[in-house]
Amino acid sequence: MTRRQWIAAAALAGSPASRLVAQTYVWTQELRRRNVSLAAGIPEIFSATSRAGFRQVELMPAFFVPGVVETTLAHLSLNQMTAPIVYFGGLLHTREGIAKTLEHVHSLAAAVKPAGAVALNHNPDPKPGKAPKTAEELSIQEAGLKELDRLIRSQGLRFFVHHHDPEMLSEAREWRYILDHTSVELCLDADWVRRGGQDPVSIVRQAGKRTASLHIRSSRNGVWLESVGDSDIDYRGIADEFTSLGIQPFLVVELAQEKGMVETRSLEENLRRSREYVQRVFNVRA
Repeated sequence: MTRRQWIAAAALAGSPASRLVAQTYVWTQELRRRNVSLAAGIPEIFSATSRAGFRQVELMPAFFVPGVVETTLAHLSLNQMTAPIVYFGGLLHTREGIAKTLEHVHSLAAAVKPAGAVALNHNPDPKPGKAPKTAEELSIQEAGLKELDRLIRSQGLRFFVHHHDPEMLSEAREWRYILDHTSVELCLDADWVRRGGQDPVSIVRQAGKRTASLHIRSSRNGVWLESVGDSDIDYRGIADEFTSLGIQPFLVVELAQEKGMVETRSLEENLRRSREYVQRVFNVRA
């Protein structure tokens, strides 16, 4: 990356931004389907997402490894985009897992700042087969989350905790443990809430002002839709809860592909339609 590109990226990192963000996970799925490497696909990812009307993306650690990070930063700058949030996983319910995750975060926190990152979004790894974590494992994970929170905030970044469906099983046992035993900011994923058997509007109400980010994807009859729209999930109800709570979390469009999903349009067009829907429902600017 040239010095000029680094300066441009740094300038973008300090610019005012919307709450509207596009997660790039669906692009990584699409590239795997085409047998294209991430580095080779980055120009299309950022240019198409930009044309769809997004100025911010949520990225993953693969975008920041040596040999790829240079391309990431160059094309963020080229498209006048930033990456305010970076999502990462890691094992936290064993002490060995905590040590490895903390080591990973040390390097990740430094790498993401030139992209304009303001937060790291973590999903603790589940157990095989979505088995419930024991009381001892939840206690160890609690300690790991608190250590991550301290470390990440010491690096000048916010720390969000994400979930999938395992945390929502058994009346959201694992998620409620995190809610009750920590003070971390939360990233809610409405579709994974529903797939875990919980009501997204109710979960938002319980998370309250700790809701820092919302992952937005739509499904109908339990199958993901190619773009965000009216579906099984009551996004208008969630928007009303945000208004009642007086909060303005990040709104992250996270499209994804799965078996049985009907695809009729390009990813760029699906991102554009999703952005327009989210803007209407949540009354947010691009």
